[in-house]
Amino acid sequence: MFLKLQGLVIVIFGVCAAVHLPPEIEKCSKSDPNFIECMKRTIRDTLVFLKNGNKELGFSTIDPFYVEKLELIADSKTSVKLNQKYEHIYMYGFTTSEIRKFSLDYGVPGKTPCKWEIEIYTPASRMEADYELNGQVLLFPINGKGRCNVTLERLLNKHVAQCELYTKKEKTHLRLKDYTIEMTAESCHFDFPNLIPGNEQISKEVSKTVNENSLEIFKDVKNGFEQMLSSLHQNAANNVFSKIPEEELFGA
Repeated sequence: MFLKLQGLVIVIFGVCAAVHLPPEIEKCSKSDPNFIECMKRTIRDTLVFLKNGNKELGFSTIDPFYVEKLELIADSKTSVKLNQKYEHIYMYGFTTSEIRKFSLDYGVPGKTPCKWEIEIYTPASRMEADYELNGQVLLFPINGKGRCNVTLERLLNKHVAQCELYTKKEKTHLRLKDYTIEMTAESCHFDFPNLIPGNEQISKEVSKTVNENSLEIFKDVKNGFEQMLSSLHQNAANNVFSKIPEEELFGA
């Protein structure tokens, strides 16, 4: 539902390549037999380094990470049919994430495709935002707004994309396409006060029922977030990759 906009991980590749980070943060080379483990450490260490922001690099605080607005239209194919609008969003927990998998397989031209994969595990992730919900959850009509709090525990995000290499100004660049994200959580809790305006008691009963079925509801609402964030990640990645040659990102 909220990936901590982990497109930040993509931007971090650009940061690692373009600036001089502290010596304790490794610069990885794809010719190194330990390239994959090096990349996992580097992403993790850079997240921690940037936690409170860095004016020199142009980064504001990333934990919490601020997003001005997100909107999703109801999916008619699910049991949860909600139009969702979130504003003034603060996302917590990003810098506690663990990079469980990083893979960049260039494939063999004409035989096997180029493939990009990242798996990111976050022990606990929390979102605070102003919300507006309109639609239906389970059997309940919803038309509420207020300040919400959503907590996901043991959140795993799997990023997969096809990729290709191309030449620009005599330099080789990487481009991602068909980007997908799959999100799973072991538990979640929704705190949406005032789900049914004017009736606090019914709002509490609806909230109780929602949290008793929280994982099923999460599965129904996450698809829109996955699609939206997949597009954002692909665009963010290709923006960085178009500016920085592949050999500068990942070494010789």
